[in-house]
Amino acid sequence: MESSDNIFLATLERIKNKATGLNTQKTFNTFQLSKDIPNSQGETKRNVGTAFVREGIEYFTLTLSMFLGARFYLIPKRNEYGKFLLFTREKNESPNPKTKYRWNIIGNGELSDTEKFISIRFDLLESEIFLNLESASDPNLANHALHDKAA
Repeated sequence: MESSDNIFLATLERIKNKATGLNTQKTFNTFQLSKDIPNSQGETKRNVGTAFVREGIEYFTLTLSMFLGARFYLIPKRNEYGKFLLFTREKNESPNPKTKYRWNIIGNGELSDTEKFISIRFDLLESEIFLNLESASDPNLANHALHDKAA
């Protein structure tokens, strides 16, 4: 298994070069969301949902077991490596919408010092959940939504 540093660097390179042609077959990568911090082996005890990243997309889509049908979006903050904003979105029903969706900030996230997980906090809820970056369904796409440190 590749080290998380190598995966991270390979993924950053993929993000930089993502605009190279049309890919009709998109690859998804899934990650575990848990109530507890992953241990040294990357394992958790209390899974509460799943995060998805599609190849070529630079944000995570989250689904939580307790909010059936709801989707949340964890998007990197520009020019702040390791910081994220948590959003919901709704279709813009305005008569002449300038954008397809309305985005609502509902929380934030922060990459751990070890770069093995992202802690996520909802503004309304008082507990944290953790996106386990080591639980990637495809290690070659792990950390896909983490943006470049130089950005």
